[in-house]
Amino acid sequence: MGYDEGKEVAAPSEPELYTPDRTSPEAYTPATTSRIAYSADDYADSESQYVPTPLHATSAHTMSPTSSEATAAPGAPRRTKFALMTLHMHDRLRLLDFPPGETSLVRDTILYHWPPGLNVQRMHEGSMEFGLHGTPWIAPGKNSITVRRMMRAVLAALYDRGWILDTAVNVGRQPQDKDSLIFAYRPQAARVEWMSVAFSCNDRVRIIDGPSDFVKGVTYAMSVLGLRSQGLYKEDARVYELRFKGLPWLAVGLDQGVMAQTILLRLMSELNVGGWSVYASINQKQGANGFAKSDTWHCSRPIGWVTNPPAYQV
Repeated sequence: MGYDEGKEVAAPSEPELYTPDRTSPEAYTPATTSRIAYSADDYADSESQYVPTPLHATSAHTMSPTSSEATAAPGAPRRTKFALMTLHMHDRLRLLDFPPGETSLVRDTILYHWPPGLNVQRMHEGSMEFGLHGTPWIAPGKNSITVRRMMRAVLAALYDRGWILDTAVNVGRQPQDKDSLIFAYRPQAARVEWMSVAFSCNDRVRIIDGPSDFVKGVTYAMSVLGLRSQGLYKEDARVYELRFKGLPWLAVGLDQGVMAQTILLRLMSELNVGGWSVYASINQKQGANGFAKSDTWHCSRPIGWVTNPPAYQV
């Protein structure tokens, strides 16, 4: 699909958010991100772990209220500022009512985490529209992992600027419809670290950049439900894949419906044990052949969380 308006967008050589001056006392300090093993043996040895490059800034930056909130008249109630992010077609992302600084931040974050880059940036009916090269919302294989990391990095970058996801909603009725994300400006949020959980194909859970203790806990909890296979995802060594027997995401029949619900409960339990919460559950992929795509969970937990040792051994 060609673009007949807008302008070509060049990738910045050094996005400001991700290359701070670490010699300055005010420079952000990146979190110790979740550690991922390269092999099953590494999961058994917690001292031998791969530490991935941080995907986001983790210090809780603050902004001048004048850049994100209207100045209230004396005695008037203070109103929270809201803004909207929406996903469209195969390749579009739109921002509505974000300040210019946050618009530039999202642009640079996309360019940093989506290697194909952008092919257009333009105003569209009052919103800022970015057109991503390729088809990120239907990307298969390794690119499906990349685009989830990109979306998580956008959420993290906005979070660090005080824009907290308030709700995700899908008001469309077509298979190609994706979520609209409503953000509220609430500065001085706590510093957090991130990982993602993807519900893939018809029978798989992929843990993206999750710590090894979480991977162990989920594997143990799911083993009693009937796993067809488990191990590192062939396309990315920082992704662990669990494949279940049957087709739980299609949920054909009562038994498979209960199976899918049980998987969700076990996942939530393991997230809770590790101090994680689901920050955003987003439908960011377009369905095909009449089927909708499953959500991706982008999860966060406070920096410095100490997980209690599990009572079981793997």
